[in-house]
Amino acid sequence: MSILSKKKVDDEQITTYKTKFDFSEFDINDSNLIEEIEQKEEVLKQNLIKNIKSTEQIAKGLYEINELLANHKTGTFGAYLEYVNIKKDRAYYLIDTWKLYLDTKSKKVFDLPQRMITEIKKEVKKNDDIEEAEIVEIIESDNPREKIEEIKEKRVSEVKERNKTGSLEKELQKIEKEIEKYLKKITELENKKAEIQKEM
Repeated sequence: MSILSKKKVDDEQITTYKTKFDFSEFDINDSNLIEEIEQKEEVLKQNLIKNIKSTEQIAKGLYEINELLANHKTGTFGAYLEYVNIKKDRAYYLIDTWKLYLDTKSKKVFDLPQRMITEIKKEVKKNDDIEEAEIVEIIESDNPREKIEEIKEKRVSEVKERNKTGSLEKELQKIEKEIEKYLKKITELENKKAEIQKEM
């Protein structure tokens, strides 16, 4: 998976981490990019090996590597996940968790189960007007499932209220058009009446 190479600098040996991932297969030859990924990979590997509550560091590492590979050949990140032996579902759950953490700055996000992260992501996608405070409320709630249901119900009643208000506004507009039509007709009739009266 990786190799450690030794460099001699002023009679001191420094061990540097080198990846074995074949970036050239994905047309990536940028040595700065590869070096940056190697640095993050080393930390990622250390955290994977330790397997002690390092979800936060793993999520951050995967998110950053995904961002670095985003503009390269399709399938690069998938192949990279295979290389580091992380299942795609797990990786994207961790990436979504990190994104949610970046949006909310709430560490409690790392305690949420995958299903809850997915549900929050869905809710945010569905409602662009969902406020950050509401998301934080869900994450920090003693019962996130209950809280998200509460917020969903609130949204449904707001939509119903908006629809009702919208229907009433449409009805008012229709009535105003009718009044305008009748006023125009009345004006025409009054003008006709005035002409007839002049001829009398």
